[in-house]
Amino acid sequence: MKHFPLALSLLAGGALAASSPTPVTSAAVQRIEWPEQVTAQGVMAAWQEAAVANRASGAAVVEVRASVGDRVKRGMLLARLDDRALQAELQKAESDRDRARITLQQAEAEAARSQVLRVGGSVSEQELLNAATARDLARAQWQGAEAVVRGLRIKLEDTRLLAPDDGLITARSAVLGQVPAPGAELFRLIRQERLEWRAELPPEQLVQLKPGTPVRMQLPDGSTAHGKLRQLGGTLEPQSRLGVAYVDLSKGHGAKAGMHAVGQFELPARVGMAVPSQAVQVRDGQAVVYLVVQGKAQQVVVRTGRRDGGGLEVQGKIKVGDRVVVQGAGFLHDGEAVR
Repeated sequence: MKHFPLALSLLAGGALAASSPTPVTSAAVQRIEWPEQVTAQGVMAAWQEAAVANRASGAAVVEVRASVGDRVKRGMLLARLDDRALQAELQKAESDRDRARITLQQAEAEAARSQVLRVGGSVSEQELLNAATARDLARAQWQGAEAVVRGLRIKLEDTRLLAPDDGLITARSAVLGQVPAPGAELFRLIRQERLEWRAELPPEQLVQLKPGTPVRMQLPDGSTAHGKLRQLGGTLEPQSRLGVAYVDLSKGHGAKAGMHAVGQFELPARVGMAVPSQAVQVRDGQAVVYLVVQGKAQQVVVRTGRRDGGGLEVQGKIKVGDRVVVQGAGFLHDGEAVR
């Protein structure tokens, strides 16, 4: 019996310790804007290409002025073909046209004179008809000779291969002394040096994108290029079931056609809530946080999302401004008193 007071004292001390609130730290649930991104891979390619083909026949290349890597302006001479034979043909055609013009002038004068004489009765109807016919034939011959001259001038123009637009030469097959076949491609260029990034994405990501979406691309050399989404491809690739997003690159990008790049489409920010990552615990396979409500820890099941630094996105029956336990959350139980 002498030991009971000591036992009661120990029990009382244990009960007091058990009922003491657990010391913790807490933080407020924050409203955050999570930047949304869609990541994709793709290849840099020419926005549009232009081919410069041979349109002359049987003429050899006598001059080559452009090479791969050259920047050219619209109308700049890239190469020239031998035009001596065409020059001779043109000279003869112009001579024939001049004779036809003189003949036409004489026929027109004769027809006009016959018309005047017909009024005085000096020529017959048949003579008048013959003069008009001779005039019309002379006009047709002159028009034919003029057409021949125009055709030869066009052929002469074809012996000068000109840049169809400003751009960057990416291919050249023209060789001095070569006699290229009609239609053979001799130069190829990227129009206006304008590149695009062709990103490949699955359909569920394509539907999130809209023209004008800003894009940031990581190039193989570690540099960064920027651009904007111009348009989405109308179909999916049959084998991969991926669609293509066409991105216009901003100036000064440093990319080259054929480069592979990884990029992020910057979507509008999504509003959400975040708590310190230490505040989220796992209980029975579920993510939970402990709200501080009237001095007690209230367990709330949450869904977690993106992580940004020390913050973790959460969704559940909590609201911005609620206090959640941070340090000490791993040792708490639902309803436990906290301080």
